Amino acid sequence: MANSIITERVEMLFKNDKSKKQKQLAEKIGISASTLSTWLSEKRDIPPEYLLPICEFWNISLIWLLTGNDTPYSKENENITPITENEQELLLLFRELPNYSKERVIGYVKGSLETIKEKAPD
Repeated sequence: MANSIITERVEMLFKNDKSKKQKQLAEKIGISASTLSTWLSEKRDIPPEYLLPICEFWNISLIWLLTGNDTPYSKENENITPITENEQELLLLFRELPNYSKERVIGYVKGSLETIKEKAPD
């Protein structure tokens, strides 16, 4: 399947969003940065199994990536704020905790927020 149009769309996404880097996308989809660079620079076919993870990385519609139809950004997630790397790390660590520890962490965070709010100037 010739998908140079798809690689052109991915390149366009990088041009439109300077905060995202090829290395980040490569890590997200589980390939080397050089593989991604080759796909984009040589207009190589992107294997189909990577298309959905690419869409998830950009929060875009698969239909748009494949056809150019529809809107590029997924409507269902347009009000969701992306999480930071720190938040992602915290979530991954939190998921590894047993349930009783999760409850303690939540209690600690709530207590910390209350303390901060009490000390914050009006």
